Amino acid sequence: MNMMRLLLLLLVLIGATNSYGQSDAELKKRAKEFFAWQRYDDALKTLQSSRNLSRNDAEGRFLIALCQYQLHRLDEAATILQALVEKEKSPFPECWFYLGKIFHARHQFAEAGRHFKVYLKNIAPDHPNRRMVVDIVRRCAFGQEMQYKPARAYVENLGRAVNSPYDEFLPVVSPNHEDRLYFSSIRPGNIGGKRNERGAPDEQRGQYASDMFFCQNQRGTWTNAQPMPYQLNGPQHEILLDFNKDGSALIYFRGPTLQRGDLLIDTFRQLEERLISTDPFLTPIDTRNGDGTPFLFNDTLIFFASTRPGGYGGSDLYKSAWRNGRWTSPENLGPDINTPYDEASPFFCRDNKTLYFSSNHSERSIGGLDIFKSVYVPDLQRWTEPVNLGIPINSAADDEHFRLANDGFTGFFSSSRKDGFGMRDLYIAYFNDYLIEQEMPIAAYVTYTPIAPPPVVPVPQQVDTALASASNSTAETASNELFFNTPDDLRKSTAQNFFSNINRLLGAGRNRKIVLSVYALRSSSIPDGLFLAIGHAEKIAEQLTRAGTPTDAIFLRAALPAPPIARPEADFALKFVIIGDEVLASKGPPKVPFNATLEQDLHYKVQIVATKSAYKSPLLQDFAHPMIEKTLDFPYLRYTVGAVDNFAAAQRLQKDLVARGVSGAHIAAYIFGRRTDAKEARAFVSQFPDLKNYAR
Repeated sequence: MNMMRLLLLLLVLIGATNSYGQSDAELKKRAKEFFAWQRYDDALKTLQSSRNLSRNDAEGRFLIALCQYQLHRLDEAATILQALVEKEKSPFPECWFYLGKIFHARHQFAEAGRHFKVYLKNIAPDHPNRRMVVDIVRRCAFGQEMQYKPARAYVENLGRAVNSPYDEFLPVVSPNHEDRLYFSSIRPGNIGGKRNERGAPDEQRGQYASDMFFCQNQRGTWTNAQPMPYQLNGPQHEILLDFNKDGSALIYFRGPTLQRGDLLIDTFRQLEERLISTDPFLTPIDTRNGDGTPFLFNDTLIFFASTRPGGYGGSDLYKSAWRNGRWTSPENLGPDINTPYDEASPFFCRDNKTLYFSSNHSERSIGGLDIFKSVYVPDLQRWTEPVNLGIPINSAADDEHFRLANDGFTGFFSSSRKDGFGMRDLYIAYFNDYLIEQEMPIAAYVTYTPIAPPPVVPVPQQVDTALASASNSTAETASNELFFNTPDDLRKSTAQNFFSNINRLLGAGRNRKIVLSVYALRSSSIPDGLFLAIGHAEKIAEQLTRAGTPTDAIFLRAALPAPPIARPEADFALKFVIIGDEVLASKGPPKVPFNATLEQDLHYKVQIVATKSAYKSPLLQDFAHPMIEKTLDFPYLRYTVGAVDNFAAAQRLQKDLVARGVSGAHIAAYIFGRRTDAKEARAFVSQFPDLKNYAR
C-alpha cells in the first residue's frame, strides 16, 4: 500500500513541464500538491477548472486520469489513457502502466499483462519500477490460472452503512455477539481530525486520524457504523486489534502515527459502564521494532507481523506464547510461511493448527496482498505449503485482515479493490462448505484410564418410585425415557419431576455432562421429523438451564429409532445419558435401545452440513442414521449421517459422500453419544483402541 502511494507520488512530481500559461502552471502545481496529500477529488476539480488542462494539455489529462483511477472511476480513466497512447506521439510511459492497472483491477489478466509488458519496453533497463512491474506481470499470470478454478465462497461488500469513501480496515468479530462486528476507520468526523506524519494537527496536509467503530447485523442488513465511546477514541490514532478469549477485555493500538504507538487493554464491562481504565498490554510486541497486526489466541498465544531484523525479507509472521507467567521471546514462523515478500495479518483457527494470513509473494498472489491458508503438522513440526483462497476472496487489490466467524461459514476481511466505496472497504465471505478448522471445541470430559468399562451409577429407589408414578400420563416416563406428543406435555408435573431428577443427577458429581436424545417416532418426512425433534430438544434444554444446568454441559441430538419401537401412540421419545466422575451415569435398569447403533459407547458419523435452518436433502433419506446435533453455545445445527464402529468404515462413508458432491464431509467421533474432538479422544484410546486412528 505505501509502496504504491510512493510510486504515485513520484509519477506526478517528476512529470515533464513545458511552456504553459502562468495560470495553468499554478493550477497544475496546486493539483499535484493535492494529489500528494491524497486529496484526489480536490486535485481533479483543480485540473478540470482549466479548459486547456482538461482537453489539450497531455500532462494535465494524464493527471486527471490518475485522479479518476484513485477515485475508482475506471472507465473515465481508461478513456483518457487510451486516447493518450493512441494520439500522442510520445505519451507518458505510465499511461501503459495505469491501463495495465485498470485491466488488472477488472481481472482481465491477459490484457493487463500485455499493457505492463509494453510499459517495461518503454522504460530504461535500470528504471526503479522495473522489478515491481515484473512482479505484477507474474501476478497477472497467476491470476489467469486462478480465475478458472471453482469459487469457494460468495463475497459481498458490507455496504454504504459501514463503508465510506475513506478507509475501513481490520474487522474483528465480537466473541460474544455473532451479529456484531468491530473495525477501525480513517474518515471525516473522527475525534483526532487531520494529522500529519508527526501526529500534529494539520488541516491542509494531514490525514484523518483512525477511530474504532462497530456495526450490527439486523435481519441480514448491516446497520450504520457507530463510533466507540470517547473514552476510547481520542485525538490520536486508535485501532481495535482484538478481544481476549471471553470478550471481557479489548486490545487496541493508540499512537500519534499509525506506525508508532502503544498496545493497550481495557475491560469491556467497564466500557459498557463508561468507566474506562486503560492499561498497557504487556507483550513482546513493539511498534518501534516494526511489529503490528497482532492476533491473540486463547489468551496464551500471540501471532503478529513484523519487519524486525533477522527475518526472511519484508514483513514476516512471528508468534509468542504465555508460559510460566510471561510471554516467550518472539519466534519466526519459518520459511514455510515467510518469504522475501510481505506476510501480514495472521488469524489462527480454533482447531489449534490452521493459520490464515496475507502475502504478496509474486508467484502465488493474484494482486497485492492475497489471503492464504496453511496447516501446522505436529509430527513434521512444519507448516503445509500455503494455499491461495482464490477468487473472489482474493482480487487484484490488497486483501488482508481475514478472520473467520465461529460459525465456520462466514469470513470478514478488508480489501482495496476498485469496486468498493473507498480506499479499503470491509467485505464478508459466505463459504460454500463448512470450514472444519472452526469446529466448536467440545467441553472436555474428565480424563481417566479405566481398566474395565465404566459401571452404571445406581439411582436411589425413591427416584424410581417418583418416575413410575407417571405411568398414566400423556407425558409418560419410565427409566431414563420420556414419551410425549407435543411441547405442552413437557410442562406437566410428571415431566417436571423427570427434569428435576436429571438436574439432581447432574449435580451429584463433578463435571457431569448430559446427552439428550429426542427420537422422532412417527413422521412422514425424515427432515421434518428431525427438525421438530431438535426443536423439542432445545426447549427441554432451556428448562434444564433455568434449573441451573450449565449450558456447556448439555449436548442435544435428534434421531430416528431403529428398528421402530412399540409405542405407535407417541410422536417423540426423550432419552438421556449422563457422563462424568469417571463413569457413565444412566437412569434405571437396562432397556431396549431406541437406536442401538447411535447408543454404542463409541461410534463414528460423517457431518454433511451445518446450518441455522431446516436442511431437506435426499442424503438424509439415502444414508442410514441421519441425525441433527446441537450445543447451546453454537448457533448452527449439525447434520450427520451414518454410524459405524470403526474409523476405516467412517472413511469409506466419507468418500461416498464426497462422491455425492459433499466436498465438506468430515468424520466425527462420539463417546457415549457425545461428539469428541481428536485431542480429547486421545484420553480414551486405552478404552477404545480404534480411536488411535481418529486421534492421530
